[in-house]
Amino acid sequence: MLSRWMLATRAERREVAALLLVTVAVAFFSRSLPRRIALADVLLVGAVLLLLQGLVRDAARLARSRRTDAAASGGVQCVCIESTVGVGAIVAGTVLLFAWTPLVLSASRVSWTVGVAALGGFGFLTKDVVFDWKERRFGRDRTHRGRLHDA
Repeated sequence: MLSRWMLATRAERREVAALLLVTVAVAFFSRSLPRRIALADVLLVGAVLLLLQGLVRDAARLARSRRTDAAASGGVQCVCIESTVGVGAIVAGTVLLFAWTPLVLSASRVSWTVGVAALGGFGFLTKDVVFDWKERRFGRDRTHRGRLHDA
């Protein structure tokens, strides 16, 4: 595990450091966070945070990219799992938001901190996982160009 961390890219190290900083900030401000929160709100906020994490990562990836790939890809063949889960959580949260009976959760200071850390960790671990629609399989694609490459 340590050797994998040492081989991580600079961008990955920055992302992990940012996730740790956010987790510490949530722990510090957790006294002011609500103790009771609707499940729909948890899903919506979590989905938005997950999608923002991916958006920031993709924007940084595009800014670092020096070459433009103008070749036609033949349409999108893969979907990013991180974004798919985020959009699915937004749909579920919206359905629950407009449900007849709201589901309310009790949240402690620790659960806020653990929840944010788990959400950030999930986003980090699934950032390169994609589902190839054509071949009906999961794989890793670090470039996010919409195709799986067997290496």
